[in-house]
Amino acid sequence: MYKRFILSLLILVCLWVSCKKEETKIVVPVLPNSPTIASFSPTSGTTNDKVTITGSNFTDATKVSFGGTLAASFIVDSPTSLTAVVAGGKTGDISITTPIGVTSKSGFTYKLPGPSILSFLPLIATANDIVQITGNNFTGATVVSFGGIPATKFYVESAILITAWIGTGASGDVSVTTPNGVSKKTGFSYVKPDFAACKIPNIKYILESQSTGIGFPRRIDRIPSTGTINLKLIFIDYKDAPATKTPKEVFESLSPSAEDFLKGVSYGNLKVNLIPEFKWYRVSKTTADYGWPIIKTAPLRELCDEAIALADPTVDFSTSDAFVIINSDGAVNINYSKTYARPIGYGVTADGKILNNGIVLSAKINGLKMVQEMGRILTLTDLWDQSDSRATRFTGDFDLMSTATGLGPEYFGWERWLLGWINDDQVVCASNTGNGSMTLTPIEQKGGIKLIIIPTNENTAVVVESRRALGFDKLIPKEGPLVYVVDVGLPNGAGNIKILPIDNNDLKKLQKPMSVGQVISYGNINVKFTSKDASGDLIEYERK
Repeated sequence: MYKRFILSLLILVCLWVSCKKEETKIVVPVLPNSPTIASFSPTSGTTNDKVTITGSNFTDATKVSFGGTLAASFIVDSPTSLTAVVAGGKTGDISITTPIGVTSKSGFTYKLPGPSILSFLPLIATANDIVQITGNNFTGATVVSFGGIPATKFYVESAILITAWIGTGASGDVSVTTPNGVSKKTGFSYVKPDFAACKIPNIKYILESQSTGIGFPRRIDRIPSTGTINLKLIFIDYKDAPATKTPKEVFESLSPSAEDFLKGVSYGNLKVNLIPEFKWYRVSKTTADYGWPIIKTAPLRELCDEAIALADPTVDFSTSDAFVIINSDGAVNINYSKTYARPIGYGVTADGKILNNGIVLSAKINGLKMVQEMGRILTLTDLWDQSDSRATRFTGDFDLMSTATGLGPEYFGWERWLLGWINDDQVVCASNTGNGSMTLTPIEQKGGIKLIIIPTNENTAVVVESRRALGFDKLIPKEGPLVYVVDVGLPNGAGNIKILPIDNNDLKKLQKPMSVGQVISYGNINVKFTSKDASGDLIEYERK
């Protein structure tokens, strides 16, 4: 009995000891380590570039970022290697996040992506046309070119759109350059501009031998419109209208204002030398005998022949491009002037030279009135209505050929183009273009694009130019684009130019320059004034 008790006790002790050992056993878990970055390559990149990162403990990574911007995507290649794709990115640290922790390493440089051109329209264009380029990463673009020739100007509308104006241009690649690279796309065709449709010929004045006209080409029997021209001035009086002033006093009423005006409006392309002979030459007949105050062609020719014959012994006409006869200030019934413009070979002969062009002026004239008369021997037509008491109903105060007392006397751009003062590359000839836009620089200033011309038929065209209160137009009360229609088929003084919209009761037209946002329509042509800045007026046009 006793032995059995002892044996049971020993068994219980063993069991107790065994349970005690089991109760005090400590199990220590093995925890994963935090990630670490040893290196990465490359050390710089841009959007969509891949960067390989090496280190340790990358398993189960949840985030990768570049300069604080999350990667576009990443793949854990192994616990020690990870490949990430750069998204927008910033320069700064590369960091990796796992469930255990975050690690970072400095030294990554983010580069803005270079441009890429996806498309452009139109594929075929000419000088002054607009091309829109679509793509990516255009921000900060510095150069846009067509066939290797830079655009005249361009606007980065957004990171994905550029609007560019073609200059002289060439066929080949369209190219966009930014500080981060260059993108090119082939397929652009440059067409040399053809101005034939815009240089409307005036068949009527050629066939009918009219002395003036605003169609192309400019009449070759008129005085030169560029370079230096010499005008000999002679002064005449009559037995019934003797002079009361000296020729010099009369001359000073028109010079140098006449020369200055022509130099200014021609952008320096025309220099006029007025060469006076300070002497009164007495003609043989009275003013009435020559047909004043309404002198006709025959007596005008007789008067010019006699006046030049009187002056010829003392005046050298051999170097003169035209003559100017100034009437006596005492001739009160001569209050207007006349133009002498003849075909080649039918002018007045002096010193072996045939003078086909001349003007006969009232002594009451001023410099601008003299230039108005000179306009006709340059080939320009009268813009005032010769058959209506509302004489200035066509162009109002605009253009010297309408009135010599208007607030906007500078010539229209069309006339300057005809006279060679505006070049073809300063003109947008929208002969076949359905629509477009262009910034026009003020007509009063030299340089820049001056005209948009939209032919409407064989004789007419809609023309747009910018008018500012500058130069000889400094007194105009309203600035903006001026839209007018040119009709080269009409005779002199019948409305060769009419400001739009046509209003025959507005004899000044001083409010006709467009306001921003205004649209003027003529037939199937729409012209819109989009915006303005110091450089000029942005015009949109369309042919419906």
